[in-house]
Amino acid sequence: MALLDNDGRLWSKLHWLDALILAGLVLAVVGVVAVKLGSHKTAQQASGEESVPVKVTVALDRVQSAHVDTVFTPGQELDLTIRNRPRGKVTLTSFVVRRPKALVYSPGGKGYQWIADINRPDEANVIVTFKDTASTSDDGYVAKGIKLKAGLHVTVEDEDALYQGTLVGIEASSIPSSAH
Repeated sequence: MALLDNDGRLWSKLHWLDALILAGLVLAVVGVVAVKLGSHKTAQQASGEESVPVKVTVALDRVQSAHVDTVFTPGQELDLTIRNRPRGKVTLTSFVVRRPKALVYSPGGKGYQWIADINRPDEANVIVTFKDTASTSDDGYVAKGIKLKAGLHVTVEDEDALYQGTLVGIEASSIPSSAH
């Protein structure tokens, strides 16, 4: 008895394409069951531990404001969206403004120096730090169902504007969880 007959059927009973589709469906069902039972890594969520305070650092690129130093104030409540999923209100603890600079040749031939970039006077990069609470998982922190990982796209929103940036740091903090 041959594996395939002249009509392309397996063991003269089942067409090979039908067998391939059936095998794909069986694998899909096994995958869904594995995730639902929690035996697969993608099903892993935060452990049952109590929330711990964390410090979240975000780099905001090209904040456009003539008075960027007054856009944020420590203690300000801001809305945070991570990977297009609203996180909710978080408290700003600190921020650092970095204005763009340009490298120019020094007068008198004594080398080069950095000066404020006159082409972008109202633009700045801002590093903001928030206090938050998150649960821990085997591979990081989870805040309201969102895994916090460096490199994620973040939107920070106040009452006047939206600021786009990247999550650059997550670390355990000594801020008491009752302060949030």
